[in-house]
Amino acid sequence: MTRALITALVVLAALPASAQQLSLQIRDGLVTMTAVGVPVRQVLAEWGRIGGTRVVGADRIPAQPLTLTLENVPEAKALDIILRGAAGYV
Repeated sequence: MTRALITALVVLAALPASAQQLSLQIRDGLVTMTAVGVPVRQVLAEWGRIGGTRVVGADRIPAQPLTLTLENVPEAKALDIILRGAAGYV
């Protein structure tokens, strides 16, 4: 858990659209992700595509850019970290 928190770097600074970068892998229930200046909506859309799931309500999350690196973090913990800044998420 501590390693996940150390590994997870969340920066809510706006970056130019050209600087956006997203790499996401979900394997054996573990998430490895690098996001640079990517809106949370886009991360969730990619999560849904890769995971073969439907993410409900993602379109209502503010489009704040997210910069984050996760390495082999359990899916539930990764979602908690990604959605931590989203209004209404508990």
